[in-house]
Amino acid sequence: MEINTTDQDEIEQIKAWWNENGTSLVVGVAVGLSLLFGWKGWHQYVDSQGMAASQYFEQMQGALIQGNKEKASTVGGQLLDQYPGTIYAANGALGLAAMQVEQSDTAAARVHFQWVLENSSYDSPRELARLGMARTYLSEGDAEQALKQLMQDQSGIYGSHFNEVKGDALRKKGDHAAAQLAYAEALQLADSMDARRDLLEMKLAEVSP
Repeated sequence: MEINTTDQDEIEQIKAWWNENGTSLVVGVAVGLSLLFGWKGWHQYVDSQGMAASQYFEQMQGALIQGNKEKASTVGGQLLDQYPGTIYAANGALGLAAMQVEQSDTAAARVHFQWVLENSSYDSPRELARLGMARTYLSEGDAEQALKQLMQDQSGIYGSHFNEVKGDALRKKGDHAAAQLAYAEALQLADSMDARRDLLEMKLAEVSP
């Protein structure tokens, strides 16, 4: 059975998704970077690149935690301008996008998602940026644009999320057969302890004959 979802519902889904995924890149710099590089790689990265970019990131992180959006935007902009090739800048742009999603400003969020895609060479933030772009388009009812963001390989670390969003877009278009395949793939790629499994099973049941 098809469930009609309002634009506001989609916005809330984006916020919930970022609370689970995107915000973790901002709140835990050490954790986030250790996932990308490992602890040894993280220390080597700091030694080779210096502390300036990380200090900007930590200031932006603190401002976001405190709810000081103006300061976060200012410091984040400086980080992106001065250290665009660093992982800190990529994660900073995602943090700014997450803040704008919280403000329901999906157009502004897409600017920062696009910045990551154009400036970062790191796979993890690039994948999150593509997911974020797709979510914002879907929240506006533009399933075609959402699907365009998901056309590349979807078997990476966020493969389950890619397929879930793909299923959501296909369901919005009315293509339940293709949505069924996407949700099934999302379930297959999801970790056995993933809290999303119940939701994925429900979505799969909704588009199944």
